[in-house]
This record gives sequence, structure tokens and C-alpha cells, in this order.
Amino acid sequence: MIYFLIVVLAVALDQVTKYFAKLHLEGEAAYEIIPNFFSFDYVENRGAAFGIMQGRHIFFFIVTFIAIAIILYIFITEYDTLMGYEKVFLSFFLAGILGNFIDRAFRGYVIDFISFKFGSYEYPCFNLADSYMCVIIVIFIGYYIYRKIKDKNASKSN
Repeated sequence: MIYFLIVVLAVALDQVTKYFAKLHLEGEAAYEIIPNFFSFDYVENRGAAFGIMQGRHIFFFIVTFIAIAIILYIFITEYDTLMGYEKVFLSFFLAGILGNFIDRAFRGYVIDFISFKFGSYEYPCFNLADSYMCVIIVIFIGYYIYRKIKDKNASKSN
């Protein structure tokens, strides 16, 4: 039940922030939080991450349904064997997928509004749903590497 609540709250937070981004940022200049580093800037992304694959709606719907089906399958079939942190990972990943899916389904595009600049490099705008997925992937990869190193060291000491 807690994992369902994580998904619902994370999707709600994503959608609320996108609503406010549309309401307050659409048609406006970027709102700088930290000059030349961090700003809120309204972008309608009709593609995937970083704006790639613009306008491929059918492809995104198919990939989204497959991803949701896989996550739900894992939750249903492996629930008793998954560790709590794995359930949290899957919950946030599912929330990210659903948050952007809602945008695509009802708007035809994803609202992005978080923007970072590093010198002359401008990182592509993103949103909370994107953050959920990216952060979870980074944490998962870090944990996977940690476990491999730990298991390797444990086998050396035996």
C-alpha cells in the first residue's frame, strides 16, 4: 500500500508543478533562481529525453505501455522477494513514466521547466517525472556497482 501511495503522491507532485509551470511560465522569459546557473523556463517537449524523437506519439505510447506492464509484472510476481528499496525504486520509476504519459495523453506534449546552465552549456529542460527516473537509475546503478564490489570482496575473504 505504501508503494502505491508513493506513486500517487509523486505523480500528483509532478502534475501540480507542471500545472504551475504552465500557468506562470508559459509565454514568459525564463525565471532565474540562481543567475547563469538555475532557472525555470517553460518548454513543450514533443519528443523524448532531451527533445529527441520529436512527434513520435504512437512510439511513445507503445514504449510507455510496455514499461508500465513490465513494472507492474515485477511488482505482482516478485513483490514478496523484492527488498523495500527495490519497491521504492520501482515506485518512483513508475511515477516518472506515468507523469510524462499523462502529459502526452492529455496535452500531446510533456511540460519541462527546470533548467540548468553550466558556463556556456545549457542542460536540456526537464521536469520532476524525468528527475524521478534519472535519479532512480543513477541510484540503482550505484547500488549495483556497490553490491558487485561488496560481493567480490566477500568472495576474496572466503
